[in-house]
Amino acid sequence: LREAAAMWQAVTDGVGAEQRDALWSHPDVLPTSEDIDAPHALVARLTQGEPEPDEVDQALEDLLSGSDAGRPVEDGQGRATEPGETPDDGPDDAPGTDPRPV
Repeated sequence: LREAAAMWQAVTDGVGAEQRDALWSHPDVLPTSEDIDAPHALVARLTQGEPEPDEVDQALEDLLSGSDAGRPVEDGQGRATEPGETPDDGPDDAPGTDPRPV
């Protein structure tokens, strides 16, 4: 019980009462027994902030928001085209010369 009280106080001192109370908002963010044993690690995790989004995060955000500006898109044949380019702008393939199986 003393360890839990020490964790409670350390989290309150480190991040404030509002963020401390947010720990109880969802089962995935509840403090674990390791957090009770090492409250400084919990405070460090809570204060590190939001990680910087990488290329995958940005691509996923663009996909989900419908904003695909600047990204290649596929035509009906499965070929990638650059933004603003139409499938007819690419090289002309003679019928039957596509190396992909049907």
